[in-house]
Amino acid sequence: MKKIFLFLVAFLYLLLFIVNTIGLFSPYLHVSFFPIIQFISPFQLLFLPIHLFCIVLFFKNKHTFRYLSLIGFGVSLFIASKDLQLSIPTAAPDNAVTVMSYNVQNFRFEKKYIDSVVLIAKSVNPDVLCVQEFRMNLMGIKEQMGGGETTRNYIAEKLEMPYHAFTGVGTHIVGTAIFSKFPIEHIDTCFMSSIQTNSGVIVTLLTPEGKIGVANLHLPSYRISSLNKKHTWQEKLEAFSHKADSVLAVQKEKVILTHNVIDKYEYPLIVVGDMNAPAYTYIFHQLSKGLENSFEEKGVGFGWTYPLWRGFGLHIDHQLHTPNVKALNFQIIPVPFSDHYATMGIYDIQRGK
Repeated sequence: MKKIFLFLVAFLYLLLFIVNTIGLFSPYLHVSFFPIIQFISPFQLLFLPIHLFCIVLFFKNKHTFRYLSLIGFGVSLFIASKDLQLSIPTAAPDNAVTVMSYNVQNFRFEKKYIDSVVLIAKSVNPDVLCVQEFRMNLMGIKEQMGGGETTRNYIAEKLEMPYHAFTGVGTHIVGTAIFSKFPIEHIDTCFMSSIQTNSGVIVTLLTPEGKIGVANLHLPSYRISSLNKKHTWQEKLEAFSHKADSVLAVQKEKVILTHNVIDKYEYPLIVVGDMNAPAYTYIFHQLSKGLENSFEEKGVGFGWTYPLWRGFGLHIDHQLHTPNVKALNFQIIPVPFSDHYATMGIYDIQRGK
Protein backbone atom coordinates (compact mmCIF):
# COMPACT_ATOMS: atom_id res chain seq x y z
CA MET A 1 0.00 0.00 0.00
CA LYS A 2 2.85 2.37 0.82
CA LYS A 3 4.49 1.76 -2.55
CA ILE A 4 1.20 2.42 -4.36
CA PHE A 5 0.71 5.67 -2.43
CA LEU A 6 4.27 6.76 -3.19
CA PHE A 7 3.83 5.89 -6.86
CA LEU A 8 0.60 7.92 -7.13
CA VAL A 9 2.16 10.92 -5.37
CA ALA A 10 5.23 10.74 -7.62
CA PHE A 11 3.07 10.52 -10.76
CA LEU A 12 0.93 13.51 -9.76
CA TYR A 13 3.99 15.47 -8.73
CA LEU A 14 5.64 14.80 -12.08
CA LEU A 15 2.61 16.31 -13.82
CA LEU A 16 2.78 19.34 -11.53
CA PHE A 17 6.51 19.70 -12.16
CA ILE A 18 6.09 19.62 -15.94
CA VAL A 19 3.28 22.19 -15.93
CA ASN A 20 5.15 24.31 -13.41
CA THR A 21 8.34 24.28 -15.44
CA ILE A 22 6.47 25.32 -18.57
CA GLY A 23 4.90 28.07 -16.47
CA LEU A 24 8.40 29.36 -15.77
CA PHE A 25 8.55 30.40 -19.41
CA SER A 26 5.00 31.82 -19.59
CA PRO A 27 6.17 35.46 -20.04
CA TYR A 28 7.95 34.37 -23.21
CA LEU A 29 5.37 31.93 -24.63
CA HIS A 30 2.89 33.46 -27.05
CA VAL A 31 -0.70 33.34 -25.80
CA SER A 32 -1.66 31.05 -28.69
CA PHE A 33 0.61 28.36 -27.23
CA PHE A 34 -1.20 26.45 -24.48
CA PRO A 35 -3.06 29.53 -23.09
CA ILE A 36 -3.88 27.88 -19.77
CA ILE A 37 -0.17 28.15 -18.85
CA GLN A 38 -0.68 31.91 -18.47
CA PHE A 39 -2.79 31.18 -15.37
CA ILE A 40 -0.24 29.04 -13.57
CA SER A 41 2.05 31.75 -12.22
CA PRO A 42 -0.45 33.56 -9.92
CA PHE A 43 -0.95 30.40 -7.87
CA GLN A 44 2.67 29.48 -7.25
CA LEU A 45 2.39 30.44 -3.60
CA LEU A 46 -0.25 27.74 -3.17
CA PHE A 47 2.07 25.19 -4.79
CA LEU A 48 4.84 25.73 -2.25
CA PRO A 49 3.26 23.52 0.49
CA ILE A 50 2.83 20.73 -2.10
CA HIS A 51 6.51 20.95 -3.00
CA LEU A 52 7.51 20.90 0.67
CA PHE A 53 5.32 17.86 1.35
CA CYS A 54 6.90 16.01 -1.58
CA ILE A 55 10.42 17.03 -0.55
CA VAL A 56 9.92 15.49 2.89
CA LEU A 57 8.19 12.40 1.49
CA PHE A 58 10.72 11.73 -1.28
CA PHE A 59 13.81 12.31 0.84
CA LYS A 60 12.44 10.18 3.65
CA ASN A 61 11.91 7.32 1.21
CA LYS A 62 15.02 8.08 -0.86
CA HIS A 63 12.83 8.40 -3.92
CA THR A 64 14.27 9.24 -7.35
CA PHE A 65 12.24 12.46 -7.42
CA ARG A 66 13.75 13.90 -4.24
CA TYR A 67 16.04 16.30 -6.10
CA LEU A 68 13.33 17.02 -8.65
CA SER A 69 11.11 18.23 -5.82
CA LEU A 70 13.83 20.64 -4.71
CA ILE A 71 14.01 22.08 -8.21
CA GLY A 72 10.23 22.35 -8.34
CA PHE A 73 10.19 24.21 -5.03
CA GLY A 74 12.83 26.60 -6.33
CA VAL A 75 10.82 27.29 -9.51
CA SER A 76 7.63 28.04 -7.56
CA LEU A 77 9.51 30.21 -5.07
CA PHE A 78 11.14 32.20 -7.87
CA ILE A 79 7.83 32.90 -9.63
CA ALA A 80 5.94 33.59 -6.39
CA SER A 81 8.60 36.09 -5.31
CA LYS A 82 7.62 38.31 -8.27
CA ASP A 83 4.52 39.27 -6.29
CA LEU A 84 6.48 40.15 -3.13
CA GLN A 85 8.66 43.19 -2.62
CA LEU A 86 10.32 44.68 0.46
CA SER A 87 11.45 48.09 -0.71
CA ILE A 88 12.09 51.26 1.27
CA PRO A 89 10.17 54.37 0.09
CA THR A 90 12.22 57.42 -0.88
CA ALA A 91 11.45 60.87 0.50
CA ALA A 92 9.46 62.79 -2.10
CA PRO A 93 10.42 66.34 -3.15
CA ASP A 94 7.78 69.05 -3.26
CA ASN A 95 7.41 68.73 -7.01
CA ALA A 96 6.81 64.95 -6.95
CA VAL A 97 3.73 63.70 -8.80
CA THR A 98 1.28 61.35 -7.08
CA VAL A 99 -0.85 59.10 -9.28
CA MET A 100 -3.71 56.96 -7.97
CA SER A 101 -5.40 54.25 -10.05
CA TYR A 102 -8.64 52.53 -9.12
CA ASN A 103 -11.20 50.21 -10.75
CA VAL A 104 -14.40 51.42 -9.05
CA GLN A 105 -16.58 48.57 -10.38
CA ASN A 106 -19.30 50.95 -11.62
CA PHE A 107 -19.57 52.23 -8.02
CA ARG A 108 -21.61 49.04 -7.61
CA PHE A 109 -24.50 51.07 -9.02
CA GLU A 110 -24.97 52.96 -5.75
CA LYS A 111 -24.51 56.70 -5.32
CA LYS A 112 -23.11 56.29 -1.80
CA TYR A 113 -20.00 54.62 -3.21
CA ILE A 114 -19.17 57.72 -5.22
CA ASP A 115 -18.56 59.47 -1.90
CA SER A 116 -16.53 56.46 -0.75
CA VAL A 117 -14.23 56.94 -3.74
CA VAL A 118 -13.96 60.63 -2.90
CA LEU A 119 -12.95 59.86 0.70
CA ILE A 120 -10.37 57.27 -0.37
CA ALA A 121 -8.89 59.65 -2.94
CA LYS A 122 -8.77 62.51 -0.43
CA SER A 123 -6.76 60.31 1.95
CA VAL A 124 -4.16 59.84 -0.79
CA ASN A 125 -4.41 63.40 -2.17
CA PRO A 126 -3.23 62.46 -5.66
CA ASP A 127 -2.27 64.92 -8.35
CA VAL A 128 -3.80 62.56 -10.91
CA LEU A 129 -6.63 60.06 -10.37
CA CYS A 130 -7.17 57.37 -13.00
CA VAL A 131 -10.42 55.41 -12.80
CA GLN A 132 -11.57 52.30 -14.64
CA GLU A 133 -15.20 51.10 -14.91
CA PHE A 134 -16.24 54.70 -14.29
CA ARG A 135 -20.02 55.11 -14.57
CA MET A 136 -21.39 58.46 -15.65
CA ASN A 137 -25.10 58.24 -14.82
CA LEU A 138 -25.37 57.93 -11.06
CA MET A 139 -25.77 61.62 -10.19
CA GLY A 140 -28.83 62.66 -12.16
CA ILE A 141 -31.90 61.26 -13.89
CA LYS A 142 -31.37 62.88 -17.29
CA GLU A 143 -27.61 62.94 -17.15
CA GLN A 144 -25.65 63.16 -20.39
CA MET A 145 -21.92 62.52 -20.84
CA GLY A 146 -21.28 66.09 -21.87
CA GLY A 147 -23.22 68.08 -19.31
CA GLY A 148 -25.52 68.24 -16.32
CA GLU A 149 -24.74 67.03 -12.83
CA THR A 150 -22.53 64.18 -13.99
CA THR A 151 -20.59 61.81 -11.79
CA ARG A 152 -17.47 63.24 -13.37
CA ASN A 153 -18.34 66.84 -12.47
CA TYR A 154 -19.37 65.85 -8.95
CA ILE A 155 -16.09 64.03 -8.18
CA ALA A 156 -14.00 66.77 -9.80
CA GLU A 157 -15.61 69.38 -7.56
CA LYS A 158 -15.29 67.29 -4.38
CA LEU A 159 -11.62 66.51 -5.04
CA GLU A 160 -10.81 70.01 -6.28
CA MET A 161 -9.43 68.54 -9.48
CA PRO A 162 -10.82 70.90 -12.13
CA TYR A 163 -9.27 69.13 -15.11
CA HIS A 164 -10.89 65.86 -16.09
CA ALA A 165 -11.84 63.69 -19.02
CA PHE A 166 -14.13 60.74 -19.63
CA THR A 167 -13.30 58.41 -22.49
CA GLY A 168 -16.10 56.30 -23.83
CA VAL A 169 -17.81 55.71 -27.12
CA GLY A 170 -21.19 57.31 -27.69
CA THR A 171 -23.13 54.17 -26.83
CA HIS A 172 -21.45 53.70 -23.45
CA ILE A 173 -21.89 55.40 -20.09
CA VAL A 174 -19.06 53.32 -18.64
CA GLY A 175 -15.42 53.83 -19.50
CA THR A 176 -12.12 55.32 -18.40
CA ALA A 177 -11.87 58.62 -16.51
CA ILE A 178 -8.94 60.82 -15.52
CA PHE A 179 -8.98 63.64 -12.96
CA SER A 180 -6.05 66.02 -12.62
CA LYS A 181 -4.86 69.05 -10.66
CA PHE A 182 -2.79 69.93 -13.73
CA PRO A 183 -4.29 71.30 -16.95
CA ILE A 184 -4.87 68.72 -19.66
CA GLU A 185 -3.24 69.89 -22.87
CA HIS A 186 -4.07 66.93 -25.07
CA ILE A 187 -6.05 63.67 -24.98
CA ASP A 188 -5.38 60.67 -27.17
CA THR A 189 -6.61 57.09 -27.12
CA CYS A 190 -4.51 53.94 -27.05
CA PHE A 191 -7.46 51.75 -27.98
CA MET A 192 -11.25 52.04 -28.13
CA SER A 193 -14.03 49.66 -29.08
CA SER A 194 -17.72 50.02 -29.77
CA ILE A 195 -18.42 46.57 -28.28
CA GLN A 196 -16.31 46.86 -25.10
CA THR A 197 -16.36 49.39 -22.30
CA ASN A 198 -12.67 48.73 -21.67
CA SER A 199 -10.57 51.57 -23.06
CA GLY A 200 -7.12 53.11 -23.01
CA VAL A 201 -6.47 56.84 -22.87
CA ILE A 202 -3.31 58.92 -22.65
CA VAL A 203 -3.29 62.56 -21.56
CA THR A 204 -0.58 65.18 -21.69
CA LEU A 205 -0.55 67.31 -18.53
CA LEU A 206 0.97 70.76 -18.02
CA THR A 207 2.84 70.68 -14.70
CA PRO A 208 4.90 73.56 -13.27
CA GLU A 209 8.04 71.61 -14.24
CA GLY A 210 6.88 70.81 -17.78
CA LYS A 211 4.75 68.34 -19.69
CA ILE A 212 4.19 64.76 -18.53
CA GLY A 213 1.98 61.98 -19.82
CA VAL A 214 -0.34 59.63 -17.95
CA ALA A 215 -1.89 56.63 -19.66
CA ASN A 216 -4.93 54.97 -18.08
CA LEU A 217 -5.52 51.44 -19.40
CA HIS A 218 -8.25 48.89 -18.86
CA LEU A 219 -7.52 45.66 -20.70
CA PRO A 220 -10.36 43.18 -21.30
CA SER A 221 -11.50 41.10 -18.35
CA TYR A 222 -12.16 37.37 -18.05
CA ARG A 223 -15.34 38.03 -16.03
CA ILE A 224 -14.79 35.00 -13.84
CA SER A 225 -18.06 35.70 -12.02
CA SER A 226 -19.99 34.77 -15.18
CA LEU A 227 -18.76 31.18 -14.79
CA ASN A 228 -21.08 30.79 -11.79
CA LYS A 229 -23.90 30.29 -14.29
CA LYS A 230 -22.34 26.95 -15.19
CA HIS A 231 -23.48 24.02 -13.05
CA THR A 232 -20.60 21.55 -13.06
CA TRP A 233 -16.84 22.00 -12.73
CA GLN A 234 -16.42 20.45 -16.16
CA GLU A 235 -18.70 23.11 -17.66
CA LYS A 236 -16.91 25.87 -15.76
CA LEU A 237 -13.48 24.66 -16.90
CA GLU A 238 -14.59 24.34 -20.52
CA ALA A 239 -16.20 27.80 -20.47
CA PHE A 240 -13.12 29.37 -18.87
CA SER A 241 -10.78 27.72 -21.38
CA HIS A 242 -12.82 29.06 -24.28
CA LYS A 243 -13.03 32.53 -22.71
CA ALA A 244 -9.28 32.57 -21.96
CA ASP A 245 -8.43 31.99 -25.62
CA SER A 246 -10.53 34.92 -26.81
CA VAL A 247 -9.60 37.33 -23.99
CA LEU A 248 -5.86 36.71 -24.33
CA ALA A 249 -6.07 37.35 -28.06
CA VAL A 250 -7.86 40.67 -27.53
CA GLN A 251 -5.46 41.67 -24.73
CA LYS A 252 -2.52 40.99 -27.04
CA GLU A 253 -4.11 43.24 -29.69
CA LYS A 254 -4.67 46.03 -27.16
CA VAL A 255 -1.05 45.81 -25.98
CA ILE A 256 0.18 46.26 -29.55
CA LEU A 257 -2.11 49.27 -30.04
CA THR A 258 -0.92 50.75 -26.74
CA HIS A 259 2.75 50.47 -27.69
CA ASN A 260 2.02 52.02 -31.07
CA VAL A 261 1.13 55.15 -29.08
CA ILE A 262 3.42 55.16 -26.04
CA ASP A 263 6.58 54.16 -27.92
CA LYS A 264 6.34 57.42 -29.86
CA TYR A 265 5.39 59.57 -26.86
CA GLU A 266 7.90 62.38 -26.37
CA TYR A 267 7.38 63.29 -22.71
CA PRO A 268 7.97 61.45 -19.42
CA LEU A 269 5.17 58.90 -19.12
CA ILE A 270 3.38 57.00 -16.35
CA VAL A 271 1.19 54.05 -17.38
CA VAL A 272 -1.40 52.79 -14.89
CA GLY A 273 -4.61 50.83 -14.79
CA ASP A 274 -6.43 47.55 -14.51
CA MET A 275 -4.43 45.37 -16.89
CA ASN A 276 -6.25 42.13 -16.02
CA ALA A 277 -2.86 40.43 -16.42
CA PRO A 278 -0.70 39.06 -13.58
CA ALA A 279 2.91 40.22 -13.50
CA TYR A 280 4.51 36.93 -14.58
CA THR A 281 2.60 36.48 -17.85
CA TYR A 282 3.11 37.06 -21.55
CA ILE A 283 0.63 39.95 -21.72
CA PHE A 284 2.26 41.92 -18.91
CA HIS A 285 5.74 41.11 -20.18
CA GLN A 286 4.82 42.57 -23.57
CA LEU A 287 3.04 45.55 -22.07
CA SER A 288 5.95 46.47 -19.79
CA LYS A 289 8.61 46.41 -22.53
CA GLY A 290 10.61 49.64 -22.38
CA LEU A 291 8.93 50.56 -19.10
CA GLU A 292 9.86 50.11 -15.46
CA ASN A 293 7.65 48.51 -12.82
CA SER A 294 6.81 50.75 -9.86
CA PHE A 295 5.92 47.78 -7.64
CA GLU A 296 9.27 46.11 -8.26
CA GLU A 297 11.05 49.38 -7.44
CA LYS A 298 9.17 50.60 -4.39
CA GLY A 299 6.51 48.05 -3.46
CA VAL A 300 6.15 46.65 0.05
CA GLY A 301 4.48 43.30 0.76
CA PHE A 302 2.40 41.25 -1.63
CA GLY A 303 1.24 42.89 -4.84
CA TRP A 304 -2.25 41.42 -4.84
CA THR A 305 -4.80 43.93 -6.11
CA TYR A 306 -7.70 41.58 -6.83
CA PRO A 307 -8.61 39.71 -3.62
CA LEU A 308 -9.88 36.14 -3.98
CA TRP A 309 -9.81 34.34 -0.64
CA ARG A 310 -8.54 35.24 2.85
CA GLY A 311 -6.12 37.88 1.65
CA PHE A 312 -4.83 35.82 -1.26
CA GLY A 313 -5.43 37.37 -4.67
CA LEU A 314 -4.14 38.29 -8.09
CA HIS A 315 -1.72 41.05 -9.02
CA ILE A 316 -3.49 42.54 -12.04
CA ASP A 317 -3.48 46.32 -11.40
CA HIS A 318 -0.13 47.91 -12.20
CA GLN A 319 1.79 51.16 -12.49
CA LEU A 320 4.65 51.48 -14.98
CA HIS A 321 6.80 54.37 -16.13
CA THR A 322 9.45 55.41 -18.62
CA PRO A 323 13.13 55.47 -17.54
CA ASN A 324 13.09 59.30 -17.19
CA VAL A 325 10.60 58.90 -14.34
CA LYS A 326 11.73 57.63 -10.94
CA ALA A 327 9.35 55.82 -8.59
CA LEU A 328 9.71 57.07 -5.01
CA ASN A 329 6.87 55.19 -3.36
CA PHE A 330 4.28 52.60 -4.32
CA GLN A 331 1.36 51.36 -2.25
CA ILE A 332 -1.65 49.10 -2.65
CA ILE A 333 -4.68 50.50 -0.87
CA PRO A 334 -7.38 48.05 0.33
CA VAL A 335 -10.85 49.45 -0.35
CA PRO A 336 -14.20 48.53 1.18
CA PHE A 337 -16.47 48.00 -1.80
CA SER A 338 -14.80 47.44 -5.17
CA ASP A 339 -13.58 44.03 -6.29
CA HIS A 340 -10.17 45.67 -6.88
CA TYR A 341 -7.73 47.45 -4.62
CA ALA A 342 -6.42 50.88 -5.54
CA THR A 343 -2.77 51.59 -6.34
CA MET A 344 -0.78 54.73 -5.57
CA GLY A 345 2.60 55.79 -6.91
CA ILE A 346 4.72 58.85 -6.16
CA TYR A 347 7.13 59.89 -8.90
CA ASP A 348 10.05 62.21 -9.51
CA ILE A 349 10.14 63.43 -13.09
CA GLN A 350 13.83 63.42 -14.08
CA ARG A 351 13.89 65.81 -16.99
CA GLY A 352 16.95 65.89 -19.17
CA LYS A 353 18.31 62.64 -17.73
